[in-house]
Amino acid sequence: MERDTLGRLFWMSPYQQLLVKFYGHVLILDTVAAKNQYNYHLTTFTLIDGKDQSRNIAYCIHSRQDYESFLWMFNQMKSAMAHHGVNLDCVFTDRAAAIAPAVSRVWEMVFHGFCLYHISENLKQALKGRLGDAFGAFIKDFWEVYRSGSPIEFERGWLSLLNRYSGAREYLMREIYPVREQWAWAWVCTHFTAGTRTTGRVEVEHYIYKRMGIGRGYDALFQLFVDSIVPISINYLMR
Repeated sequence: MERDTLGRLFWMSPYQQLLVKFYGHVLILDTVAAKNQYNYHLTTFTLIDGKDQSRNIAYCIHSRQDYESFLWMFNQMKSAMAHHGVNLDCVFTDRAAAIAPAVSRVWEMVFHGFCLYHISENLKQALKGRLGDAFGAFIKDFWEVYRSGSPIEFERGWLSLLNRYSGAREYLMREIYPVREQWAWAWVCTHFTAGTRTTGRVEVEHYIYKRMGIGRGYDALFQLFVDSIVPISINYLMR
């Protein structure tokens, strides 16, 4: 990191810290890439309150999407939770390579769930061309296996899936099967997740930013901070 250059900025308001105290058990986060002229990224952290509403509780603006950046911001979040005596039960993210090891390092004993929507998109990108007309049937069968009620039932269904769609075998065994305990229902159902299966709550927040006109036309990170983060926090405060 160059000297005298902003690398990362993590922010929580006092009210957001209070939300952590009461609802800091399931953490959902997602990163929107380079939404300003400096190509900085914005990661938003969201919780679920007692009325099943999404609550943004922290933001981080960062120049890189690497392990060190996520490790740093996760440690900031962990410190805020520890200050209020909160024990995190689970965290949901996409499967970005830099995020998983940072989560494991900071929250070693916390369940780390992978977003089902991102898994679905990964399957489409990797296998639709390879399977051709059989892809529709494959997706239907894949989600049937996902819903297996026990690890034994899952393994039985998975083997059948591999046998029926040999063209998908290599990708499934390399990318999807090794992390089955982080997405398949047979394992996810044993953890408290407040009904969470995706990072969709955070992605909706990022869509709101887009609707507000926040994008590459912004000429300062301060403007991004004032026009997006502050009004949304005030809105939550006034609910």
